Amino acid sequence: MRALGLISYTFYLSHMPILALLTEHTTLGMAARALVGFVATTAFSGLMYLLIERHLGALRRRLHGDRRARAGAGDAPVAQPAG
Repeated sequence: MRALGLISYTFYLSHMPILALLTEHTTLGMAARALVGFVATTAFSGLMYLLIERHLGALRRRLHGDRRARAGAGDAPVAQPAG
């Protein structure tokens, strides 16, 4: 279930372009197009996570530090400046 959460935003952003490509370039019926679109979008989103998002997350943590690691388990949440 966690894996779906990791790819959910990319899935949301990419599902319509993938379905549009399938509609334009295939003669599949609606149900088959939906199934192929779901599989293609899931695969694309997974690859985007593995090849791009995971590495950018590591870069972000390296540049800005991991706030969760700095805050102790009993510490109050750190207030963020507005803006």
